[in-house]
Amino acid sequence: MFNFNINWEDVIKVLVPPVYRTIIHQDWLKAIFKPISTLYASFLIYRQDTMYFTSITFQKVAIEKMLNDLYDNVHRRIYLEDASKITTLYISNKRLGYPPVYIYSKAVPSTPVYVYTKATYAAEYDFIIYIPAMIYSLTNINQLKSYVDQYKFAGKRYQILTF
Repeated sequence: MFNFNINWEDVIKVLVPPVYRTIIHQDWLKAIFKPISTLYASFLIYRQDTMYFTSITFQKVAIEKMLNDLYDNVHRRIYLEDASKITTLYISNKRLGYPPVYIYSKAVPSTPVYVYTKATYAAEYDFIIYIPAMIYSLTNINQLKSYVDQYKFAGKRYQILTF
């Protein structure tokens, strides 16, 4: 890895001959090097951003981390779920022979039953991005989609849902 830490004041002190190391000359050289040091600071910021975005892969965890870093840095509530992991639940259909599903009250301990929408069951998406409704309303959705499109695996389809 390259070391990009340059102290421009030290460079000026070291490269100037001892005869010209007066306060006036050093101030003059600092004024000359000011645009270079400003460009250098911009370069360091660009390098840091580029290193961050090149570290993101198409994996679910990396995309989740990126979205939480960009839109929900404090609470980190944005998450991704594979659409294929959702098993289809039919409430009751005697003609097709599905067993009935019994939903209990809170007083009786049982496993929770989640009923999703028809679009979720249709498996037309490979993964689903869940975003809190407050963040969804404040976010530029096209920008969010462009970030996800940039890092998702080619050919994968997704849907953005709020909770």
